[in-house]
Amino acid sequence: MSCNQVEIPSITVISLQYYEMSYGLNVEMHKQTEIGKRLDAIIRQVLPFLSAEVGKENYCGVVRTGIV
Repeated sequence: MSCNQVEIPSITVISLQYYEMSYGLNVEMHKQTEIGKRLDAIIRQVLPFLSAEVGKENYCGVVRTGIV
């Protein structure tokens, strides 16, 4: 058995593992983005019902986090 025959399956396995890892990361990033969008929508709905002072403090905090 030559070295080339041994290397090809290991490269294929590594490529498959890399693909699975990057696909999983991509899916997780989409989940986190969706969670952020939903949280932003909830905050925007609740913010008008807070008192002016509390609402302003919370809005400044939301702006600092980069959600808005």
